Amino acid sequence: MKNMNKKISEHYMYLVIAVIAAVIGVIGAKLFLEPHNVHVQCTSPEKVTKFLSKLYTSAGYTIKNISVSNVGSDKNICWYDVTTYFEMANTTYKSILKVPVVGEYVILRGIDIENDTPLELKVEKLEALFKPVKTERPKVKLYLMSLCPFGTRAFEELYKFYSNTKFFDIEPIFIVSSTGIPLNETTCKEVGVWYNGKCYTSLHGKEELLIDIVLYNIYRKHGFDTFSKVYMKFLDVLKKNNNITYAQIYDLFKNVLSEEGYNIDDYLDLSILPELEQNTVLKGITASPIIYVNDVRVPYNPLQEPAKVYGAICASTTTEVPECDRYTGK
Repeated sequence: MKNMNKKISEHYMYLVIAVIAAVIGVIGAKLFLEPHNVHVQCTSPEKVTKFLSKLYTSAGYTIKNISVSNVGSDKNICWYDVTTYFEMANTTYKSILKVPVVGEYVILRGIDIENDTPLELKVEKLEALFKPVKTERPKVKLYLMSLCPFGTRAFEELYKFYSNTKFFDIEPIFIVSSTGIPLNETTCKEVGVWYNGKCYTSLHGKEELLIDIVLYNIYRKHGFDTFSKVYMKFLDVLKKNNNITYAQIYDLFKNVLSEEGYNIDDYLDLSILPELEQNTVLKGITASPIIYVNDVRVPYNPLQEPAKVYGAICASTTTEVPECDRYTGK
């Protein structure tokens, strides 16, 4: 059990790394010299601490302690060692990161110090952060977990825009993982689903994984409109029953399916699990929600900046969409 807790702790640590890598933004430092000069004035550790604290909190974590120290600069990059103790599901986890910061730029990847993960640094000017690829009918990919409160709210925001415009397509992709789970077929049944020699799991438990499987199979067999009708009804029912266990949530889900005329056993096709893992965790996508339009990452938070997300979708079509001005505030 000790080893299992260690692996689960590592799983959460990687999740936090992904959250930071996905959304870390401008901290407020200002470059005083041109980028080709070696010296750069770095922002204070206190400002970095404040920013990261907000980041963890917005991602649903309870911060116990966070310490940040500046460890120097390299050309126009300032480096910070960040140690964070955070709580989720009544368990405390530790994250150790090396975070790069540039005043007017966004750094999209850091280094996991404990595992010495190689740095893959990508720097983009803030104004050019989203560079749309235009098609007549944009394809939006929404990466989510079916019971994640952030992912479900993002889906509702995106669906509201979709249902009133219908000029783009949405593919929901559920985040599942089999990595770092040293379980056999018997012990796997407690936390996930065993398929083809692997134990697949989802962050919010076995019930979420089963719901993910069913919803994704409904999407594949019947399309997004049918999927969204079922999922929206389930979310509406869930809001009215928010003080229940995960097992009871799964029963609610089965009832919704039955009311809509679907037999849950017809949609528990486990063969989609390797594909979902390949398209999410194995590509570094572990946080919910994440949005791509025409395979370009949208850097905006759909819960805090929905108009910018709508704008990214509108910017990705070659067709004039009158509703875009209304939804983007133009």
